[in-house]
This record gives sequence, structure tokens and C-alpha cells, in this order.
Amino acid sequence: MPPISAAPGAGAAAGRVEAMAPRLLILGAGLGLVPRIRAARAAGFHCIVADDLPVPHGFAVADATLRARPDDVAAL
Repeated sequence: MPPISAAPGAGAAAGRVEAMAPRLLILGAGLGLVPRIRAARAAGFHCIVADDLPVPHGFAVADATLRARPDDVAAL
């Protein structure tokens, strides 16, 4: 039986199972959230940050971003 992997061929040569980082959706990208986004990334989370601020400081340290109002559930 072939090894299980996160992507086709990932780790197959060594027979490893590779897990994806857990995803965390952070609502808000203000300057005050930058340390929390960094801490979440350091803890191993893939951080997706959503906000519609003119200057979303947290986007600079996020893994992925979404330009949307945090209270717009349909956009998220």
C-alpha cells in the first residue's frame, strides 16, 4: 500500500506521512493583532487574516489574507 501524504508524491520516497499545519482564521488585522498573528504562526498555525482596514498591518505577517469586513460572514 502506498504511503499517505498531504500532496501527491509528498514524502513518498521516504515513506513519510506529512501533515498540513492547522488553519486559523483571524478576524482583524490591526496593529494590535500583529503580535498575536506572529505567536500563532510560531505555534505552527497557518494564519489566514481577514480585514478591510485601509492599512491592514497584520497582512504583512500572515500566511494568507482576505480583504473583507470581519463581520461579513458571507465574504468569509
